[in-house]
Amino acid sequence: MGKSKCSRELYCKFLEVTSSRYSALSLSEVAPENMSLSHDSISRWLSSAKVQPKDLWEAARKEIDVMRGILAFDDVVIDKSRSSKMELVKRQYSGAEHRVIKGIGVVNALWQTSKDDYTPIDYRIWTPPEDGKTKNEHFKDMLSSAKKRGLTPEMVVADSWYSSLPCRRLAR
Repeated sequence: MGKSKCSRELYCKFLEVTSSRYSALSLSEVAPENMSLSHDSISRWLSSAKVQPKDLWEAARKEIDVMRGILAFDDVVIDKSRSSKMELVKRQYSGAEHRVIKGIGVVNALWQTSKDDYTPIDYRIWTPPEDGKTKNEHFKDMLSSAKKRGLTPEMVVADSWYSSLPCRRLAR
């Protein structure tokens, strides 16, 4: 088997500019034509590449002003309803679908400097059987990482259900 055309740099750039569809199919659709990336080749690369949240941060840190911005958190369920046997897929409630679906749960952190200027800086895949963490615990971990990375948000915004965190945890 030859060297994959997909790379950590390409994948992180894709995550930076994608606003809604984070899938191998989406990347294959927007990749330059001369690359001829299939979604299967991207999926194979992802299964061995072990892309981590720190890789996204390394790409994002060059693009943002850590002193000016809003830190926004949100969770999303990537719909995998047509998947019968796929790692990370589980039944969970999707706010977009307003029902329980099969999908992959992701908690995202974005750095936003204007209405149209935002950069993904962190993410966590929600896999309770593997890591034993709730979405709130992932949120707390990412908030702690943002502080360690020197981000000084003007404010932190998130869905209201994150407000179940103890206030002392959010204090600087």
